[in-house]
This record gives sequence, structure tokens and C-alpha cells, in this order.
Amino acid sequence: MKELGTQVDPERDHIMVEGRPISTRVEPIYIALHKPRGYVTTRKDPHATHTVMDLIRPPLEARFGKNSPAVDALHPVGRLDAQSEGLLLLTNDGAFTNAVTHPSHRITKLYVADVRGIPDQDALDKLRSGVPLFGQRTLPARVTIKRADRTRGVATLEVELREGRQQQVRRMLQAVGHPVDRLKRVAVGPVKLDRLKLGQWRFLMQGEVDAIFAAMNAPETEPAPTPRPRKRPDHRQTSVGRQSRDAGPGRGNERDRDRDQNRDQGGGPRPGSRPGAGRGTQRDGQGGGRGASYGTRNDQTGRGTPTRRDDRGGRGASGPGPRNTDRGTRPSGPGGNRPSGRPPRENEQGRRGSGGQSSRGRRGSS
Repeated sequence: MKELGTQVDPERDHIMVEGRPISTRVEPIYIALHKPRGYVTTRKDPHATHTVMDLIRPPLEARFGKNSPAVDALHPVGRLDAQSEGLLLLTNDGAFTNAVTHPSHRITKLYVADVRGIPDQDALDKLRSGVPLFGQRTLPARVTIKRADRTRGVATLEVELREGRQQQVRRMLQAVGHPVDRLKRVAVGPVKLDRLKLGQWRFLMQGEVDAIFAAMNAPETEPAPTPRPRKRPDHRQTSVGRQSRDAGPGRGNERDRDRDQNRDQGGGPRPGSRPGAGRGTQRDGQGGGRGASYGTRNDQTGRGTPTRRDDRGGRGASGPGPRNTDRGTRPSGPGGNRPSGRPPRENEQGRRGSGGQSSRGRRGSS
């Protein structure tokens, strides 16, 4: 080649220098580094004390040789500020860098952030829906609270982003009132930090590289919003039976008022009870009315002593007595409470015997 500026095609042309063929293909390298705090994410910076290349260049040159094209082309994938730590990818493959960093591919990045204060539900909703930064709202993010120390007033959050703006996590949390004290990136897409110690690095496995390119071509999906806890319904207010009963024109309430008034007055049957079953009723001359507390004087004979009866209407101190039924008033037979079947006698005094003897005396004489 005698003319300067002659262009060649590495795919078709063979390039030789002093008779030695020059390979134009560079062996691709994919590295995962656990970046410590204080290291700047760049290849060269005259003002920086330490760069990430200081951690990987010596061992790589020992393996690939000094001034190796594969090592010289190595560069960080994305950004991770000097005060943050965690997973940082490096490669010499431009297609791989484009797959991870281009916003349209939306490779997820997972961070763990220690913040001041404990975010409430409103702050979490803002982070999940998007926060305005640099005149543009951020994409929806997944945010969960991993730990909360109310005594110290600090919390640990897990934040997953699908974009990589400059100091995005710190700026988002600052915008909702929770500054970041410590930030650590633990995953980039399918690549995890796992047990890689601080300052150490490793080569990516072929499966991880393939997963990055596969995620680049995956269909776009929006993160599902975190559901809020649902309130339990109050069955006492939604009972159909209670509503239908109380909705009437005072049906249930009127019944309750009558029952309360009856109890306050101390007598009278309760609403809905059987006739004659109330308390405090009196026996008449015919002896009708079960459940009477005490007997009264006989209106026809003018005699008789107050006798206590059983509250259940059974046998009491005065023996069996007549009762009222729906069929009429029938006196008890001589054997006890068994009805005799005869019509009631008109002369109550005649039934008691001569001299107006009481029922107790007549039963005793027999």
C-alpha cells in the first residue's frame, strides 16, 4: 500500500504488517464487577483518584497481554456514581452495551437504598407512577419497603428501574422527601451480584450474555401496580334482613318500644305471648286465667283466702284449679287437672258444697 488514506474492508481484505497478518477481530469480554464506593465509573479521569479500570486492568493484562486490543477496548456499561456501590458491567462489545443502556430495550436495574424516614403510601405511589426529573417524568418503577426502623427513623427500600438517568434513584427519593444514605445496585437484568465480594470481579457466563440479548428483544411490559389493602365490609350495616326489617314504618322499633314500656311498668303480657300467660293477672269468679300470682276472694261467697299458685300454671298450694282455653271454661274433674267433660255449673257455691266450703276443705274431707 503506497497511498495514504486507502480504505480496506476487514471482512474481505487481508491486512499484513511486515509479512505478519493482523487480526481485526477482538475477543469479546464481559465482566461483572462489585464496585466499591469512591471509585469513578470511567476509563480515564485525570482528576479522579481511583477509577474502576484500576481494579480490573492489571489482572486482564496479565492474561491477555499488555496493550491488548481486547483490554484497551474495555469500557463500563452504564453509570454508577462514585458514592454508590454494587454491580457494574464492563465489556468491549458495543452491541452488548447498546442492549443494556438503550432506553427502548428497558433492561431492569435493581437497587437497595437506605433512606431517611419511612415513606408513606403517598410517597410510594409517586415513585411507582413516576417522578418529574429534568422536565420529564420517569418511567413507572417497582418500589417495596424491605425494612423499617421507626426508632431510628430509617428504612430500606428495593427499587427496580427500567431506565438509567444520571443519579436517578437518588433524585427520585430526594424528590419525595427521603434522601439516600447508601445505595447499592444488586442486579442488571438477569445478571446478579450474588456473593461477589467488594472489589472483586468475574467473567459473565454465556447464558447471562444470551439472556441480556434475549431481554432486549422481549415484548414491552408495564409493572403491575401494588394493590392496596381492601377494607373488610361491615356485615352489621349490610345485613339484608336487618335493613328490610328496620326499613319498614316503625315495625321493629315499635315492637321494641312496647316491650320496653311493658317491662318498665312491671306487668302485662309481652307482645306476641299467649293469652293468659302474662304475669300479674288475677283470677275471676270462674277461676279463669293461668299464671296468676295470687288468688282473690270469691265474689259469690265472700270467702276464700289468698293462695299462691305455681307460676307455670300447674298445681299450687290451692290444688288443681279451672283454666281458660279457647274451647271455653271447664272445671277440673275430681282426679286433678283432667277435664270432666261436663258443662260448667252455674252455681259455684253448690259445687263447693253446703256452707260455702272451700275447695281445699272439700278435698280434705273426701
